[in-house]
Amino acid sequence: MLEKVARAMCLADGLEEGLSEPCAIATAEQEWRDWLPIARAAIAAMREPSTEMVKAAYAAGDPGEQAWPDIEWRAMIDAALTSSAPATPSSE
Repeated sequence: MLEKVARAMCLADGLEEGLSEPCAIATAEQEWRDWLPIARAAIAAMREPSTEMVKAAYAAGDPGEQAWPDIEWRAMIDAALTSSAPATPSSE
């Protein structure tokens, strides 16, 4: 997940800077690792679900099942933060 978020951020940055989509994609392919610390921070900032998120999870769930969406959400975010993507920026 870290790699996926880092690549998306890098691509979006290239597009915002006015690069054509093919150039932005090529740049993201080379430089996405530089975005890993920012991607990690963005994912970590989402670790605690909002009240609205928890309410929406309860509303979407099966009323007959006990759910702990806040605990499950934190577990998913923790898993994303411990992905095996390299943690060092590229030197390219």
